[in-house]
Amino acid sequence: MVNFTKGILITCDPAMKQLILFLQETNEFGRSFIIQDLDDEHLFIDNDHRLLAKIQEKIDELMEKNSFSFLPPPVIPASSLFADRSILVMDTDTDIPTLLTQTQSKKRLEREKAISLINSTVENCVITDNNITEIHRFISEKLNTEFLSATWEATHGLLLLIGMLTQLGKINSTIVELYLAKYNTLILSKEIAIRNETAKLLEVLSKVYGFECFSKLQETVLSQAEHYYSISTLSKDPQTVNSSFSPKRKNFNPTDELSDALTWKYLESYLETIRYVAKGCNESVKGPAEFDIFVTSRLIELIKQTSRHPNRFVRESTFNIISLIVQKSSGNTAEVDSLRACMKWRDKLVDCLCVGLSDDWSQVRMSASIACRQFFLNLPNTEWEVFFPMLLPPLCLNRYYEATGVLTYSSETWRIVTAEKGQSLVETHLEAILHFYLSQSVSENHAARTAVLHCIGELGRKLPSDNLEIYQVDICSCLLRTLKDPCWPVREATCYCITAMLPLSPHIYLNQISEMLPALFDMLGDFIPTTRQSAAFTLADLVKVFKDKVLVDVFREIKLRIVQVEEQKLVPVYDDATVPPNFYGIFRSSAIVPGEKEISQPDLINSISQPWMRTDGCVYLIAELSQNQITHKYIFEVLQLLSEAVRHKHYSQHIQLFETICRALPLVAKGIGKKEFKKYFHLFIEMLFYSLNHANLATSRAARESLLELVQVLGIEIVRYRIENFDSLLLPKFDDVCTSIQ
Repeated sequence: MVNFTKGILITCDPAMKQLILFLQETNEFGRSFIIQDLDDEHLFIDNDHRLLAKIQEKIDELMEKNSFSFLPPPVIPASSLFADRSILVMDTDTDIPTLLTQTQSKKRLEREKAISLINSTVENCVITDNNITEIHRFISEKLNTEFLSATWEATHGLLLLIGMLTQLGKINSTIVELYLAKYNTLILSKEIAIRNETAKLLEVLSKVYGFECFSKLQETVLSQAEHYYSISTLSKDPQTVNSSFSPKRKNFNPTDELSDALTWKYLESYLETIRYVAKGCNESVKGPAEFDIFVTSRLIELIKQTSRHPNRFVRESTFNIISLIVQKSSGNTAEVDSLRACMKWRDKLVDCLCVGLSDDWSQVRMSASIACRQFFLNLPNTEWEVFFPMLLPPLCLNRYYEATGVLTYSSETWRIVTAEKGQSLVETHLEAILHFYLSQSVSENHAARTAVLHCIGELGRKLPSDNLEIYQVDICSCLLRTLKDPCWPVREATCYCITAMLPLSPHIYLNQISEMLPALFDMLGDFIPTTRQSAAFTLADLVKVFKDKVLVDVFREIKLRIVQVEEQKLVPVYDDATVPPNFYGIFRSSAIVPGEKEISQPDLINSISQPWMRTDGCVYLIAELSQNQITHKYIFEVLQLLSEAVRHKHYSQHIQLFETICRALPLVAKGIGKKEFKKYFHLFIEMLFYSLNHANLATSRAARESLLELVQVLGIEIVRYRIENFDSLLLPKFDDVCTSIQ
C-alpha cells in the first residue's frame, strides 16, 4: 500500500539536490520540508509557498557567496526550480487497489477522477515499480477473465487506464497483445463511448509503436469496413447513394431501421479507427516513413467508396482520414519529398475532395474543406495548377456557403491558394467554374443553390462582359428557373444575380422578359418581406435598362395589385391542413435540413400570399421606381391609388403595411422632387399620425423618422402648413416630433 499526501514535485540536477538536502539537515527553517526523496532527479516537497520562497532566497544567497565551491554549479537555477509547479494532491486514505477499483465505477466522474489520480502518481514518479506491476496485473486479469461479463462503464474505465499508461510509456507488450485480441469485440460494442475509446487507444499505440501495432489489425479493420459498407448500401437506390436525400420506405420496420443504424455506426467506428491510426502514424516517434506504410491502394479504394456513402457521419469520417493522408508528417520531414509515397494516390483523392466540397451537409463540407487546404499546403506551388480545374470551382463557391464555418475557412483557403491572383485564376478557369456553378444550381441543397447565385453575381460584377458573353444564355436559363425556386433565400439571391448580369447582356434578358416579369411580380407578393423588397429592386433595374419596353407593363401590374388590400380578410387564417409539411421551415428560414425534399408546386408561393402583402410589395417598388425620371408621370397616378389603400384598417396586418409606406414616402419625395410631392403629401397625413400614435414601436418609429425626413425635403413650414390645413389638432404632436431637430 502506498499512501500519499499533498505536496509539490520538483525536478533538479544532483548539485541542486545536494543544496536542498543540506538545508533540510541544518533544520534552518524550523521544520522538515522534504516529504520524500524519490530518485536522483526528483524530490517531493511541501507546497507551502512562503517556505518555498525562503528556500529559494537562501539558495541564491549561498550560491552568491560561493559557499558550495566544492560542488558543480546547478544546471537549473533556484529561481525556476519552484516556479509554476503543479501541486500533486493525494488522498492519504487511498491506495492503488482502491483507485483501480474506482476506474470501474458506474459514475463517469469517479472513473475519470481515479484515472487522473493514477496518472499524477505515475507521471510524477510518486509510485514504485511494484505499484506499476500491480496495475498491469489488474488490467490483464480484466481483459482475460472478466471482460465479456463486465459492464460498459467498467470497460470504458479499463480503456482509459490503458491509454493513460501507454501515453506515459508504462504499458507492457502483454497488455497490448490482449487489447489487440479484444479489438474487434470492443469496436462492435453498442455503446458509442466504448467504440470511440477503442479507436482513440490505437492512436496512442501507433505513436509509440508505429505501423507495427496496426499491422496486426489491418486486415480485420479493412475487411470489416468493406463488409459494413457493402451491406449499408445494399438496399439503397443507386440514384440516391451519392445524395443526402433518400426517400422514406413505405413499409417501415423498426428492427430494420435499428439494423441500418448499427450498420453505418459500425462502419463509422472502423473509419474512426483508421483515422486515429493515421494520426498516430503521422506523429510516430519512428518517423514519417511509418505513415507511408499505412497508406495502401486498398485503403484508398475504401475511402473513394465511403466518400459517397449515404450517411453524412461516414462521409465526414472519410474526409477526416483524407486530411491526415495528405498533410505533412509532424516528424522529421527535412528529407521527405513533398510528393511522398501517399501522394501517388492524389488523383483519386482529388476526386473525393470534389465530392466532399459539394456535399449537402455542412459538417461534411467543413471536413472536406480542411482536407482540401491540407492537400494544397502539402504540394509545391508549382503543382497547384494541375488541380485548379477540379478544386477551384467548389472552393470558390464555398466562400458564399451559408454555414459560417465553411464560409470563413474556405475564404481563408482561397486567399492562401490564389495569393491575390483570384480574379485572373477565375478568368483562366472560367469554363470549369461556370459549368460547376450551373450544375450546382439544381442541387437539392438550397444553401448550395443560394451560394451559386451569389457567385454568379460576383462574376457579373468583377469580370469583363466579354468573358461572360458566351455563357449568358445558360446563365439566363438558370436564373429563370431559380426565380421560381420554392426556397426564399434562393429567390432573393436570384434577384441579386439578375441585377449583376442584366447590364452585361441586356438583349438576352429582354428575350426572356415575358417569363421573367410574372415571376418577379409573384415575388412582389411573397410571404417574406425581404423577398418582396428584392423583387422591387430587380423590377426597378429592369425598368432602368429596358425603359419603355417594360414600363407600361410594370405600372399596369402595380395598379392592379396596389388596390388588392381591399380584398384582405379580416383575420387571415392559415389552415395547417392546406399548408404543406415543413412549409415554414423552407420558406421562413434558410435552415432547412438537407435531405428533406423541398416542395416544388408552381403555385405554392401564392397559396399563402395575402392581398396586403401584394400591396406592400408595390410600395417597395414605387419607392425604387420614383428614383427614375421616366417613371414620374406614372408615379403620380399610383400615389392616388396608394392613398386610397391606406384607408383600409380592418385587418390586423395593416400596421405592417403602414410601416412600409412610412419608410417609402421620404424616398418618393426625394425621387419626384419637392414641387410635385407636396401636392400629394396631404393624402398621407392621417396615416402618418395614426402610425405615430400606434402602440407598435417599429411602426411608430418609422412614422417619426418619415416626418423628420419629409421636413428636411419639403421644409418645416410647408409640412406644418399642410398638417394645419388637414387637422390643426395634430400640430402639437408634430411640434413634439420636430423638437428633436431643433
